[in-house]
Amino acid sequence: MKAAGLFFVVSSGSQPTAPSVRLVRAAAGGLFGVAICLGLGACGPGGSADEQGEQDDELGTADDELGTADDAADADDTDEGGSDDGDDSSDGGIIPQTDMAAAVPCDHYAQDCPEGEKCVPYSSSGGGFDDLRCVPVLGDQAPGELCEYDSIFSANDDCDATSYCWYVEDHVGECVALCLGSPDDPECPPGSNCKVTAEDVLALCIPSCDPLAQDCGEGMGCYWAGGTFECVETAEAKPLGEPCNFINSCAPGSSCVSAESLPECDGWSCCTLFCDLAQGDGACEQAILGTVCVAFFDDPLDPDDIDVGQCLLAP
Repeated sequence: MKAAGLFFVVSSGSQPTAPSVRLVRAAAGGLFGVAICLGLGACGPGGSADEQGEQDDELGTADDELGTADDAADADDTDEGGSDDGDDSSDGGIIPQTDMAAAVPCDHYAQDCPEGEKCVPYSSSGGGFDDLRCVPVLGDQAPGELCEYDSIFSANDDCDATSYCWYVEDHVGECVALCLGSPDDPECPPGSNCKVTAEDVLALCIPSCDPLAQDCGEGMGCYWAGGTFECVETAEAKPLGEPCNFINSCAPGSSCVSAESLPECDGWSCCTLFCDLAQGDGACEQAILGTVCVAFFDDPLDPDDIDVGQCLLAP
């Protein structure tokens, strides 16, 4: 399932955040991404900037090519999801800490913890997510609802037994479903896809979107984010044909592709339109003269993506 000849490496050095601006930089010879968390979204759950800079295997990474964004992520030494001093204590919220010595390993696909507990990712070393442990189920917030998160050390939250607190800023995030099933056949609720990274420690069901319908909220666009289409904040909303450096530099409904894929482009890459293969080449001919609607996927895994194309030079 290769996406229209484009190859992305998305790494923000920590948890990706749907409300944040994730910038994916293009390079010569194809698109190679470097994602940076900015602005509203936290780059990880509560913890220090050092913790976050070491989380190289976060969700949103494509094809196991990790570490490309290390320098960019480490250069941003502000901690938007917790304190700068590495203090992993709770800040007086309802989520208590757990004795780290009592950590019990588990299988997050099987959810084989004792009754009243769930298997979630955490940091055993003070760096990134590197192991799994059983934690008590302390709340009943369902996927899609707001949650409170302690830290990556305790991994305590108030999500229900089926979900984990993600997209965290200042200890508040959103519950996302945990992938069930097995590594070879993960299961997620409808409208989401299992994204697995950090050597299978992180396996979460990330909500997906439709690049043709552009069904994201205001100020957001549906972009290819390394494994699935996700709602990401639009960074610059550049028009079709304009040079772009990041996938979300382009206006919603379009994407950043390498210059050699287009008739004209004054940079390494430029914005082009998502198109509907079922509707033929008409939209492309009007949008960018000399392009046709080319399938985004060689072999789409998701039947909903079968008609997704991009306006490119004829192959």
